[in-house]
Amino acid sequence: MTRSWSYKHTLAYFLICFLFILLRLYEVDLRPLHHDESLHGAYSLYFFQDPLTGFYKYDPLLHGPFLYHTIPWFYWIFGLTKYALRFPAVLFSSALLFIPILFKEKLNKSLIFLTLILLGTSPTLTYWSRFLRHDNFIHFSFFLLILAFYWKNAFLRTTLIGLSLAIHLSAKENFYIHAIFLLAYGTYEYFSLKILKKENSAFSVLYHWIKSHKLCTLWGSSLFLFVTFYYYSAGFYYPQGISSLLKGEAFSYWANQHQTERITGPFSFPFLINSFFESWWFPLLFLQPILFFKTRIKEFTLFLFALALACLFYANGVFDWSPSINQFTSLYFKLKIPFDHFLFFPLISYSLIGVTSYLKEDKRQLAFAHFIFTATFFTYSFVGEKVPWLAAYPLLAGIYYYTLYFRDCDFKALSGSYLLVILLNIPLLLWANWYKDDQPENLLTQVHTSSEFEQKLFFIQGKMRAEGASLLAKHETTWPTTWYVHGFPNYHYGNKVKATKDHNFLLTTTHDPSNNDYSLLGLKKEKLLFRSWWLPDYEKLSPLKFFNYMIFKKIYGGVGHHYVALWSEPTLPIDSNRK
Repeated sequence: MTRSWSYKHTLAYFLICFLFILLRLYEVDLRPLHHDESLHGAYSLYFFQDPLTGFYKYDPLLHGPFLYHTIPWFYWIFGLTKYALRFPAVLFSSALLFIPILFKEKLNKSLIFLTLILLGTSPTLTYWSRFLRHDNFIHFSFFLLILAFYWKNAFLRTTLIGLSLAIHLSAKENFYIHAIFLLAYGTYEYFSLKILKKENSAFSVLYHWIKSHKLCTLWGSSLFLFVTFYYYSAGFYYPQGISSLLKGEAFSYWANQHQTERITGPFSFPFLINSFFESWWFPLLFLQPILFFKTRIKEFTLFLFALALACLFYANGVFDWSPSINQFTSLYFKLKIPFDHFLFFPLISYSLIGVTSYLKEDKRQLAFAHFIFTATFFTYSFVGEKVPWLAAYPLLAGIYYYTLYFRDCDFKALSGSYLLVILLNIPLLLWANWYKDDQPENLLTQVHTSSEFEQKLFFIQGKMRAEGASLLAKHETTWPTTWYVHGFPNYHYGNKVKATKDHNFLLTTTHDPSNNDYSLLGLKKEKLLFRSWWLPDYEKLSPLKFFNYMIFKKIYGGVGHHYVALWSEPTLPIDSNRK
């Protein structure tokens, strides 16, 4: 395989990567800031403007400190713009595009380029690469970890591993989930190989490697601790951050969020998101198990038992024979709709069957890839909060698994799939990222800020800069408003701040709970669209509605809208043209 890879292939590969990165950067600052982006941007801005006192103080709600330490550098380079805010998201997440070429000695070139196209034309991965989230930095840590095993030098390997783990832990708390994955797989593999009387388990290989490279291991571990503690303590100015990390405050917070289900949805939510936006996800999810069980009849009989359980619980969910069982599975298993059972039981069964089968056949890489995919798919379906960006984790794990599974396919089969993937993905890519990138019918948007609201903020910002106008933001209008006008001395916010005649603009709810009549201050009221959303009624999700949205993006049910009030002086005309 190495002989078939030439410098021309390398040049073509990097050229395609460059084009994909340019595509991600195209109009990256056009979409209005989401509520979450404005939070991340504002806390980074506080740090940028005052590094000694404005640093981020770790809060599990806002995740780890790595993002808030990174964004200020891009404010410094590009200025206080949306482009500066989102550029690092594109930059760090694009590292995923360079992973396939690291396997050029193990995979044929057709499969490598196909994997690159899957990553580069992915509607959801592209969408989240253009959205400031902590997950983009975790994707970068994955790249560093894989790069570590690509290089043979022990010192360089432990350096990359230490940096990868430090960035991951400093970015987001799902570090613990992924660490448990590795521990669970290693434990299962170790005892399985003992029973099968096979050697060289992952644990034993790791043990012997550490034993042979003690100084390098010590260096990598020290680097991991130093970088992690540096970020959590804001450069060692805030030791309470290290204390919060060591006390495990994130565990109690996110365990509570898991039970609270602040953003609820069915167990099958990641399956639905990826089916709706990734052209290959739905067919491969059914095709690959068929190919797997085609030569493993005994294993299929065990899988039938899981399907029988799913059918039994599905029937109970439809006919409600035992409401107490439905309540139990909903509360503890997060199974909200009848279809959820066809993922819950088969996923557990298929994971165990697949890993065991591959270990028996001494296909260690496939065993690991199979476990990571099914465990990631199950876990991010099980978590209490159903948000679309978490679906990227089983998506990436799926690309990894399917790439290894189909690596022995012939050249013609792989080459023929290029055109199909491009034809199916490109329309979805454009629809989700440019045509409907902030519209409610795009299920990825999740109550996105309206363009109308942002345009008003640009106008107000111009008035504040040029004429010294004053703005008061109350209630939910504080975000994303604060990012746009932070630093202006005439910007005030908070529910306890009283509006006066000195305020030229006031943003508040349409029915302010303080019951103030702001017209007495000489202000005129205008109703603004703040956010819109479409959340499917999952209980009414039928196969027809599923395919209608997957293929035609035809929604069912109504779209929700939330409006706010803008009060302004009549002498200050409200012009919605962007400045």
